[in-house]
This record gives sequence, C-alpha cells and structure tokens, in this order.
Amino acid sequence: KSPAKKIMQLLIESGAKVTYSDPYVPSFNSNGNQFISSELNAGLLRKQDAVVIVTEHPDIDYKMVADNSHLVLDTRNVLAANKSHNIYH
Repeated sequence: KSPAKKIMQLLIESGAKVTYSDPYVPSFNSNGNQFISSELNAGLLRKQDAVVIVTEHPDIDYKMVADNSHLVLDTRNVLAANKSHNIYH
C-alpha cells in the first residue's frame, strides 16, 4: 500500500485540495475519489501552496521542483544538498 495514498487522504480529510504528479501512476481511486496525475511543470508548482515529495523517481527534475515551489516537504531527502529556505526535510 502506497504511503502517498494515505498522506493524500489525510490532507483531504483536513480540507486540503490535493493534486499529484507521478509518471508511473497515471490515475487511481481512493475512498471513492478518482485522482489523475498532473503534468509536473513550473506553472503547476507555482499554483500549489505546498509540495510534498513522497516517492523518489530518477526522472524527476527536483531542482525545478525546488525552484518553483513556495514550500517543499521532502520526505525522501532528495533535496538534501539544497539549502533553500523553502525546503523542509
């Protein structure tokens, strides 16, 4: 079972509007909700209040994620070398 699904469900239950991007999971259902992966790009990131990195994928441009996000919660430590003020590990 994916930790991302549980995290998304907890955020939704707390009133958050959740968007996700995963090149390996184009869509899924969880608790009666249909989720469709969004294309990860600078424009999408700038529209989000926060970004949570739950899974590490080798083909994700994490520098682009860090540079275009207001706040990043990096649960995989993929941005460990990035000391930006908006990244939390």
